[in-house]
Amino acid sequence: MRPGTRSRTISTINQSAASPDAALSTICRVVTGRAWSPAGAAMLVPVGAVIEVRRAGLHDWEAVRTVRLSALADAPYAFASTLAREAEFDSREWRRSVAEGDWFLAWLGDEPVGIAAGLTDDDLPGERHLVAMWVAAAHRGSTAATRLVDAVCDWARAEGAGAVTLWVADGNPRARRFYERLGFRSTGRRQPLPSAPEVGEEQLRRELGVSVRRR
Repeated sequence: MRPGTRSRTISTINQSAASPDAALSTICRVVTGRAWSPAGAAMLVPVGAVIEVRRAGLHDWEAVRTVRLSALADAPYAFASTLAREAEFDSREWRRSVAEGDWFLAWLGDEPVGIAAGLTDDDLPGERHLVAMWVAAAHRGSTAATRLVDAVCDWARAEGAGAVTLWVADGNPRARRFYERLGFRSTGRRQPLPSAPEVGEEQLRRELGVSVRRR
């Protein structure tokens, strides 16, 4: 598919699909060759299955691509980037992103069901930033989200950081409550969401020296 054509195709799918899940499944098939179905995923969860979080290696680049594009299609209001932008990335760009970045995937068996990443800011060596956090709808309320946050915090601690920060978009109270349960607190900093400047977002911070009691 030529550059630009994919973005126009995605726009058409979003406008014509009968439901968000239908659009998401079709978009994933166009971009990755695989359909995605939260309802189907829920039906296929084996009894006693355990979600595991692992740092993504270069061999996981296709899984990172699939889950990242699913996240951008499912929750465009939550991210600084857009589906139209990242759907244009070729395989070389995705491999470079995984090789140079710090990505974490939540796995249920051999199926990736969640994603998060950690960023380093050279101007703030004592902090790391949690970004790209997303869990498939069928697995929200499971341990996937908490395990992803813990993985990024463990990575940050191993890097010598004393805190992890993140941004939460306005209108996403569920995400905010989740992060607050894990020890994140508002810093008072606000800014426009880069992908939609009409929406605001607020920074939260978690001190890594503070233990969090699980509820």
